[in-house]
Amino acid sequence: SVPLKSPAQAVYFEASPHELQLRDAALFRSAPVSDEPPRKRPVVLDGTRPATLPWKESLPTGARLTRMDDGRIELFAERTTTLSQGTLATAAAGLYEVVFQIDEATPGTGLALLNERGEPIEGIEFARDNKLRPVFGLGNPREPPPSDGWDFENRPVPFASAGQWFRLVVAAGISRCWISSDGTHWGRIFEQRERIGPWRTISLYAREANDPNRPDTARRRICLRSLQVRELDGLSSAVSADLLQKAASIPRNLDPWEPFEKWTKRIDRQLPQGASPIEWRTACAIDSLKSPVNGDAAQRSIDLVLNERLMHVPSLPARIAVLHDAALISRCRQDDAQRLLEHWNRLGRNVLIGSSDADFDLVRQAVMKSSIAAAPQHGGPISWELAIERMLLLYADHRGPAFIRGLEELNFWRAGDPHVGGWPTEENLGRLLPWFNIQAAAGATHGQFADVGGRQSLTAPVSRAALNVLTDLQASLQGKQYKEAAGILASSTAPRDDGLVPCPDDPRLLVSFRVALRRIMLRNQELRDAMSRQVGPADQLRVQQTFAQGNIAAIEALSIQYYGTPAGASACQWMGDRALAAADCVAALGWYEEGRAMASEEQKSDLEARLRLAGAMLGRSIGTPPKQAVAFGESRIPPEQFEGWIRNTAA
Repeated sequence: SVPLKSPAQAVYFEASPHELQLRDAALFRSAPVSDEPPRKRPVVLDGTRPATLPWKESLPTGARLTRMDDGRIELFAERTTTLSQGTLATAAAGLYEVVFQIDEATPGTGLALLNERGEPIEGIEFARDNKLRPVFGLGNPREPPPSDGWDFENRPVPFASAGQWFRLVVAAGISRCWISSDGTHWGRIFEQRERIGPWRTISLYAREANDPNRPDTARRRICLRSLQVRELDGLSSAVSADLLQKAASIPRNLDPWEPFEKWTKRIDRQLPQGASPIEWRTACAIDSLKSPVNGDAAQRSIDLVLNERLMHVPSLPARIAVLHDAALISRCRQDDAQRLLEHWNRLGRNVLIGSSDADFDLVRQAVMKSSIAAAPQHGGPISWELAIERMLLLYADHRGPAFIRGLEELNFWRAGDPHVGGWPTEENLGRLLPWFNIQAAAGATHGQFADVGGRQSLTAPVSRAALNVLTDLQASLQGKQYKEAAGILASSTAPRDDGLVPCPDDPRLLVSFRVALRRIMLRNQELRDAMSRQVGPADQLRVQQTFAQGNIAAIEALSIQYYGTPAGASACQWMGDRALAAADCVAALGWYEEGRAMASEEQKSDLEARLRLAGAMLGRSIGTPPKQAVAFGESRIPPEQFEGWIRNTAA
């Protein structure tokens, strides 16, 4: 996006017609991105003034934990021989995010999450790179300290700044981390790690500081400004609090590798009286995520919650919260991400059928805010399939303004996407967009779709004649009947309209018949060879006779009919000479470049000289000076004289 005082009057592309493949160009008016406050989660532990919390000290000689008047807490260690730490216990195991702000930290310090045995599971540790700049990474006192020579060649270095915010989620067998500069807007950093929880205690720590070979690490210091533990209540809202409490009270099998089928049977045997089996399994699946569980079992529990319970959650905001929290604790694998996207699609369809446009917009915004890791590349806030279904519904309901607004959104999001926007889909769905454009224009004519803001939908004309030739040609190529394909081209008459046809290697892109042929020729050496054999003396005579008649339409048709052959190159050169004589240098360049691509060795020198002349007329230097005379009709221009033309033109 670029801020402009007024709409642009012209856009220039610096490329020749055959170097530039332009799919679409459009100018859209945009507004600032809305900055809505994030959803508030229940605060389990409020440490906005961490000094007021009941920290338990485990400090060797030389270490101290200082509670400051402004609410901060600082851990300092000097020449210590063991780990220094202050710990803070939480009420119970659960699904939480830990949000904290570090004012300052030296290498060898950090904040870690400990299990019920006091063993570190995950954390953030500070270090320095090879230029002695402060950095941070995932780490804890149980792991070896990060190397002091951090120097990431293939990814950004995570530099640490004063007042850095962190957000840690350790649950469902994984850990994930986000950072922020304001504690509100977050960006995910680092790849997830497998970490079997749950965690029960927070540790502010400093490693031992008595290495005689490293006197610069004799003092360690970390200052914590803010700390909060918040519940991921989106998932827990999927079932009643009473059932969740009953699920937490049953004996848990602490084996994280328990097969899911065995777990399901065990849970079904403990179904409370009067409870729904589906809701009970959902409650137990949510509770299992709070216990020691590996990633595979946790992902199955997440899938169970979403498959069986998502659409039974009473309100749309609550369903969105379920999906948001599920994304936070899901693995960074494409198959898991794809399943999450399918659940978003399911929610979108449900809203599409029975709710308002405002609710559908809420879902679109929520998808973009969801922290889905390893999601397939896509363009736009919703999947292409869901966008198509929405457009079909709007069209069927004759909701003209909403339909055209949706069409403009589709055009915007697909502008730079070679896959026509959205997640991977079948090709026939992609073809619906041109159909929508045509139908919208027709509907506006009959009064069904009013023009919005004075803008009419774009209608893309399709050339039936060219499409028929292209279909026959591709059928012959699929059957490897190259001689037959060459005959189709040589015997066909070029289409006389200016319509478009689907591009052979991208049916959702509409191109001219000439561009479609060019792409087919470039990809089929056998067809080029067959075309060369197809053109005989009679064809050469026909070409020369057409040149003598000066029939422009017929000569342009020859450039298509004999595409890929020296005869086609001659037609392109004739059309280029005509454009050059009319001072249309850009068109001349296009014709010459197209002719050079199919020219024989004898023809190339004249075409390259013409390219050089047309380029000079545009102020560009193309190619090298010719080494032999250049033919213009009956005249042959010596190389020295030709280069004189080039110098005079450039001057």
